[in-house]
Amino acid sequence: MNSPANKVALVTGAGTGIGKAAAKALLGGGFKVALTGRNLEKLNVAIHDIGGNSQNCLAVSCDVGKPEQVKKLFAEIQKQFGRIDVLFNNAGMGAPAIPM
Repeated sequence: MNSPANKVALVTGAGTGIGKAAAKALLGGGFKVALTGRNLEKLNVAIHDIGGNSQNCLAVSCDVGKPEQVKKLFAEIQKQFGRIDVLFNNAGMGAPAIPM
């Protein structure tokens, strides 16, 4: 089995909830983790909360619905870590409620 050492994961919607928990699990498993979401402050708090630091985590504000921001996100990850091995797509919005 391949070790996650030196592998890099990108987690979208990583500032809270499932995304933050996924980032924590990946970091705990030895991955370097790029956390993204629209709120940079929440991402930085998440990194602190999960025990990350500037060597193993990167926070990048990004609205994944905007292609130019996604290009910037990938460029920043390439600059910091040189690669992406795992993409945890968690960002999104709920659909409007439908009456039953």
